[in-house]
Amino acid sequence: ADSSGIGIAGQTVDVSSSNGNTLAATSLTTDNGGQAQVDVTASAPGLDTLTATALGLTATQDLNVSDDSFSLTAPLADDEIVLNTVAQIDLTWTISGVPQAGQTISFGATRGTLSALSAVTNAAGIATVTIISTNAGPAVITATNAAGTTTAVQVEFVADTPNSIDVQANPFTLGPGEQSAITAVVRDAANNLVKNAVVLFDLQDVTGGQLSVPSAVTDSQGRAQTFYTASSTTSANGGVVITGTVQSNPLINNSVALTVAKRELFISIGTGNSIFEPNTAQYRVEFAIQVSDSQ
Repeated sequence: ADSSGIGIAGQTVDVSSSNGNTLAATSLTTDNGGQAQVDVTASAPGLDTLTATALGLTATQDLNVSDDSFSLTAPLADDEIVLNTVAQIDLTWTISGVPQAGQTISFGATRGTLSALSAVTNAAGIATVTIISTNAGPAVITATNAAGTTTAVQVEFVADTPNSIDVQANPFTLGPGEQSAITAVVRDAANNLVKNAVVLFDLQDVTGGQLSVPSAVTDSQGRAQTFYTASSTTSANGGVVITGTVQSNPLINNSVALTVAKRELFISIGTGNSIFEPNTAQYRVEFAIQVSDSQ
């Protein structure tokens, strides 16, 4: 930054690590705000000093790289755990490669039920509990030692047994050449949203419209989606029918009806020949407004 504290763009910044930790780059260029960023990979335990040099000026930042390895080794980040299935949670703790046995580890989770709130590390430095959930969604699992060191991992509990499907359109009425989003939502018997279910889409349409894809896989919200594009021809009222079917169980299906209509609107307004006198200071005239499409 200059003497006014305003960042200087386009300047070269040289960066180094006194302890030999890995830098993503050793030469950087400042952005419009005068800032430059570099990622440091901790590869050398101990006290390190990062040095940045630019325009003849130097700045340093101390960095302490611990040889203490404290991590959740199971489950892994973004793992999917099926509902009502017991999953094992492992916390592994080593210092300089030496397992830390006999240490109490506290566990927590934002969703699901833990078999125990704490466990003691074994000879390999591993503390183990289990978790199970009856409802779907993301969860953060944490592990903390007596010194307050904490590690966390995010997982997702997923439902995998479809029981129902609901298909909706947005919009239900569209003009020739326009598009409607068709969304199917799949749930299990407990109303949990089902992830990774394949939904097949079938189109019944004599006007020549088409779907963007014939099938889709449900996401974390239980949603699978396709898009219907109307042809240049209008349909009967509810004349376009799209059915979503769960591939693993064809008995689970649901349909939605769309209408392709010209979108021009007719608005008419009218009144009678009577004037009302609600009080001595006012008169009232009633009007009727009617809106219709071109069908």
